[in-house]
Amino acid sequence: MSKFSTAKLISIIFCALTVVALVVLIVVNSATSGQMKTIDKAYSSFTHGIYKEYQQCFGENSISEKEFDELREQYLTDWGEDFAVKADFIAREKTDSGYNVSIKVTTYNETDHETSEKTLFMTKVKGKWRIINA
Repeated sequence: MSKFSTAKLISIIFCALTVVALVVLIVVNSATSGQMKTIDKAYSSFTHGIYKEYQQCFGENSISEKEFDELREQYLTDWGEDFAVKADFIAREKTDSGYNVSIKVTTYNETDHETSEKTLFMTKVKGKWRIINA
């Protein structure tokens, strides 16, 4: 009789594959989490009208506070007071000077929603992820 039965061997292989898949998921998630935190912060601060936090996501490339207020006012007109904007990660591609991060942006309120895809160029500035284009 063999030391490992077929069922035990299949169980060991299955467990090993599961561990490998889990490690890959953890690596991918940790690699993109910093970028998505910055993107989420930008959309959240826009939704709540907090220009200072919004500006921190862009650094020098941020729109002015006046442009921010005008854009937000347009969203309030189109979507109402209870609108929200959220982003979901799709993919990212490394370039020479940063990353192109593809996201799905959903704008919604209680009755309607609109979804579009967007690619943001991001790079690290003084150790923090910044959106270079929007």
